[in-house]
Amino acid sequence: MTAPEKMHLMASIVESEVVNYLVDIPFLERVEMTRLVMLANMCSYIYVRRGQSVCVEGEVGDRFFVCIKGTLQATLQVSLNAAQPTFAPLIPGETGRRSSVTSLHENIGGAFGDKKIKALKRMGAGSYFGEISLVFKIPRVCSITALDDALLVYVDRTAFCNFLKIAPDAAVVLLEHVRLNFLDTLIKQGCTFLNAIPSRKLQELSYMSQLVDYETNTGGDA
Repeated sequence: MTAPEKMHLMASIVESEVVNYLVDIPFLERVEMTRLVMLANMCSYIYVRRGQSVCVEGEVGDRFFVCIKGTLQATLQVSLNAAQPTFAPLIPGETGRRSSVTSLHENIGGAFGDKKIKALKRMGAGSYFGEISLVFKIPRVCSITALDDALLVYVDRTAFCNFLKIAPDAAVVLLEHVRLNFLDTLIKQGCTFLNAIPSRKLQELSYMSQLVDYETNTGGDA
């Protein structure tokens, strides 16, 4: 077998594995298999060395990631002067079935000035994150760092929007997924009004809600 043939075989194996992971993602579960194969073909591969950041908290991203191999850690900077939070912030891919949760109060990086690094979640093969960036241009809510060498695939916002043209149902489910995540975050932040609503009614509320992508005016005009 020649080198190009080996590369083609390896790419085919990885592509098949990507499709298997895409099937497990909640907002893609209604998408036909043929469409998922097309989405897998749109994905790009990225190899991340141990200690390298995939996403940085506060930076605006436009990529949705799926971990194929390796282990990743989600972390958050917490002010040392602020009261300890009683809630966990919205974590990318929190509904991923293959993710394992670590303690919010685990200190994995020490203090940096008046900030302290807190561990949120450890993720392995099949875990996904960054789906909100496919819909909104908002800063990343946490950093994602490789605990060991890792292989990931990603699709950017432009490619995913093109995919939605042939799989419009995925857009509806994704928006519902994002709405529920936002409502869940508000509940964790102590919104007593939402906390009193039964989960079934909360889902109905998410159907009625609208998500607005608001950008502040940076040009200095009123």
